[in-house]
Order: sequence, then C-alpha cells, then structure tokens
Amino acid sequence: MDRFERVVENISRLGTSMFAIREQGKRPITRDPEFVILSVLTTESLPISEIGRRLHRSKPGMSALIGRLLREGKVRRIPSKEDHRVTMIAITGRGRKAIRAKRSELRDRIQMIFSSLADEEIERIDSCLAELNSIIARLRVE
Repeated sequence: MDRFERVVENISRLGTSMFAIREQGKRPITRDPEFVILSVLTTESLPISEIGRRLHRSKPGMSALIGRLLREGKVRRIPSKEDHRVTMIAITGRGRKAIRAKRSELRDRIQMIFSSLADEEIERIDSCLAELNSIIARLRVE
C-alpha cells in the first residue's frame, strides 16, 4: 500500500468511526449546520454568499439556515460598510452562547468516548489533530 492509499484508508477509518458514534444516537455536532455557521461567524461578519461558499452550500439553502438563525436571535443582519448593496451576517450574544453550549456538549462526548484511553494516547491524538489541521490550513485553496 503506497502512502496515498494509507492516507485514504486512515481518512476512511476516521469517517467510519464518526459514523459509528452517530449510529449510537449521537449526531456529530461538528456536522450540525448551525454549529458550523456560528463557528465561522465567531471571527468575522460575512455576507450569506460567502458563508455558503465556505460551507459549499447553495444560496437558497444558506438563506433558509440563516433565516432560522435570525428568527432565533443567534445572528443579525448589518449593512456592509464597503458596499451598501451587501448585507453582512453577524453572530449575536445568543449565538455565542449557543456555540459555547455546543462546544461543551462536544467536549463531554469526546471525554466520554476517550475515557478509556491513557493520557499519553489522548496527547498523541491531540497532537496529530493539531498537525493535521495545520497542514490542511496550508493546503486550503480559497
């Protein structure tokens, strides 16, 4: 097996493991569109089209999701300072509170799943994930 086949195998195994967790009745939080949208908005306000581009979703699909978040008070519309035709979407205090709650839930799930691992194993997982995210960030083509 060459190195790219190993990479594919490892990614597939990770996906299968996450699916197994989902099958236990737990929807992966990180796949929740609300969590993803609010996470993107924690660092900057963006137009709906840019949020959709980053999440690979159509504008109609994004409009429905953003509409729900607007009704729930988790995001708000603000006019763009650069272009008066563009409306930006910004996270609200309620949205930040929702993100904190989801991250806490995610932390609890991960702690439960990893509870049987030794501290050294958890450190290795953490280190590998940090390195993987760093590499992917360098490869990301916007």
